[in-house]
Amino acid sequence: GPRVHRPSNNITLDVGKPPSSRGETRKTFTILYHGFKDLSTEASHGIISPPFSCNGEWWELSIFHEGEVPDRYVAVYLYLISAGCVSATFDVGIVNKNGVVVQKCHRTKNFIGLNDYTGWEDFIKR
Repeated sequence: GPRVHRPSNNITLDVGKPPSSRGETRKTFTILYHGFKDLSTEASHGIISPPFSCNGEWWELSIFHEGEVPDRYVAVYLYLISAGCVSATFDVGIVNKNGVVVQKCHRTKNFIGLNDYTGWEDFIKR
């Protein structure tokens, strides 16, 4: 399997934006990966967020230097790390060092069981 670097001292998980007053259960999580450009670019090397909870389920977000085309794309994956089945609608975005969103993707997926995942192998060009 892929080698994953979990530098808990280099990742900040910020939780914000409470659900709206219309009864929606939308939550926003900002996961900051510091020093990503300095990590190994070898195949199957990446970093994964600390586990976070949303609507009773546990999740992790991973990011890899290599994607669909080695040395050309960054890959991003969202994992369900709790047992059970859940439908989730989510956006994943990358913000550059100036705070500008440079890439954003939207998806709805029915996750079925522990370690089910979805993602993009060609999320953004390196």
